[in-house]
Amino acid sequence: MILDLNEDTVLLAMYALNPDGSNKTNVVSASVRVYYVDGGGDVDLLSSTSLSRVGSTNVWRYEWEPVSLPVGEYVAEYTSLDDDGVQIVASEDIVVRDMATQTSVGAVEAAVSIMASDVETIKAVETGRWKIENNQMVFYDDGGSPLLTFNLFDDSGAGSMENVFERVPV
Repeated sequence: MILDLNEDTVLLAMYALNPDGSNKTNVVSASVRVYYVDGGGDVDLLSSTSLSRVGSTNVWRYEWEPVSLPVGEYVAEYTSLDDDGVQIVASEDIVVRDMATQTSVGAVEAAVSIMASDVETIKAVETGRWKIENNQMVFYDDGGSPLLTFNLFDDSGAGSMENVFERVPV
């Protein structure tokens, strides 16, 4: 789970499942604790706290309102006990990031611009005109100008317009 540094509430949820992947509905209690490792030991941010069952489902949850959750990596450790006395312990990593410092708006805009250009090229190749001539395949843009050109070869590596085995960008 990845969280923003500024989130006020964290939904901690456990889905009780049998080994075959089916819903495990015979869980009688469940708890969660959240901690991080400092040096050689665990430091609890949320000591073992009971989860509430959602109706008669296999979902158990707790809405945690941490006082402070600085940027870092944490572990949510879930413990369940079923009516046969079987205890299961599982964990989930929690990563807290300051989303405001992750990427600048300018970097996002630049990435979107590059992707938009790539999508337009793909669209032109997939839906536009192309022609095979002189052992080359040429893809054209909407205006009729060459967009991409590939040399064509047969399975022995000789230039070919028939039995094409390979295309190589020019």
